[in-house]
Amino acid sequence: MKRYLFAIVLSMISGCASVGTPITQSNTEVRLPHYSLVVPPDKGWQLSTPDNNKLEVAVLTKDIGPIRFRIQTMWVAILDEKMRSVPAKTVADDYRNLERQTMLKEGVERGQYQLNNVVMKDEIVKDKNFFVMTYAKLFPGSQRQLGKLHLFFPKEERNDFFILVLYVENVLTNTWTDPKPQRNELEEMLMSLRVRE
Repeated sequence: MKRYLFAIVLSMISGCASVGTPITQSNTEVRLPHYSLVVPPDKGWQLSTPDNNKLEVAVLTKDIGPIRFRIQTMWVAILDEKMRSVPAKTVADDYRNLERQTMLKEGVERGQYQLNNVVMKDEIVKDKNFFVMTYAKLFPGSQRQLGKLHLFFPKEERNDFFILVLYVENVLTNTWTDPKPQRNELEEMLMSLRVRE
């Protein structure tokens, strides 16, 4: 039985995205029916959204040299009635484990990449509790992907949906760019996240 309207995203994230709209002072807020967030303006972020955006997806990308930074946000409906009645942490653990299993099955077992350093934890950003999973993918050749999945629930239990925020750094192993500015910008976006039920 399918438990979530959209799963699984970590195995599907590619390094490619179409060129989007630059985020400037005049369009900093990304507003979708169930959530909104503010993107720091004039920092090189480009916003793309699908034409048929039933899943309320927003994709932000920024390229610095050979490194692509990507933030994908999404509304995820909880379809399973049992999962709607349990604490948010139970749903978060289930979803993160599904993502991990999918990465192992779709990527590692098929020889597409190695999966390392998978860590699941809770993280407070300002006044919001996020259920987090970090990971590293090492691809054949010289590319690696560092990812950090954030799940935010409107309530501590009995949720119909949650908001997914995925941050990814696609890097070549022989290059280095300080990711701290982009990670700080991600934190600003997480602090600005607002959810509507």
